[in-house]
Amino acid sequence: MPICYKIDNDNYTLGLWKLSEDENQLIDSFSKIAPQDEIIKAEKFKYSARKSEWIATRLLMYHLLNKVVTIDYDQNGKPLIENQNQCISISHTKGMVAVIIAKNLAGIDIELINDRVLKIENKFMSGIERNQISDDTKSTHLLAYWSAKETLYKISGGKGLDFKKNLYVNPFQLRNKGEFTGEVITNNQTIGYRLNYFIYDQNIVDSNYLIVYYYN
Repeated sequence: MPICYKIDNDNYTLGLWKLSEDENQLIDSFSKIAPQDEIIKAEKFKYSARKSEWIATRLLMYHLLNKVVTIDYDQNGKPLIENQNQCISISHTKGMVAVIIAKNLAGIDIELINDRVLKIENKFMSGIERNQISDDTKSTHLLAYWSAKETLYKISGGKGLDFKKNLYVNPFQLRNKGEFTGEVITNNQTIGYRLNYFIYDQNIVDSNYLIVYYYN
């Protein structure tokens, strides 16, 4: 069972699933717990990587909640747990799936730590935010800003928001784990959120992950 990290408390449940199995292994595990209509959904995926992520998400949910649940989506693509009052957020990146479940509102983003974010800095960072970045940890610090904005986008519904204009991250010193604040800015109002983050270190070169999440 490749749950590699888990937090479970009264406020939220968070889990990471390492995609170490091949597609057939995932399908075999899923077929043992899933209802037939969910198995049929899985079979419709054309691309192996997307199918593996989809199945791993549901296996992770099963092990976090100790029961089979169905994940549905609203008109904006936000995931919902069918017939449950809890909120859910899902994220995946190369080799990993992340899920958070909370009572009222939840958001999560997971990113493989590398330098690719440097290529898109101009697309999501304001001038003020650029001056907040530490040069000695620039790529990881930038990735934290990107991941924070992905999380803010998810918890705010996302529709019509510009990462550069509508989403702002307040300055913070990057550590292995901690908190910082972000804001969703629209014409009518500015709403602040306290975000949490941590670096999941596998002690393997180029295989560490940054996770930003919110719960309420």
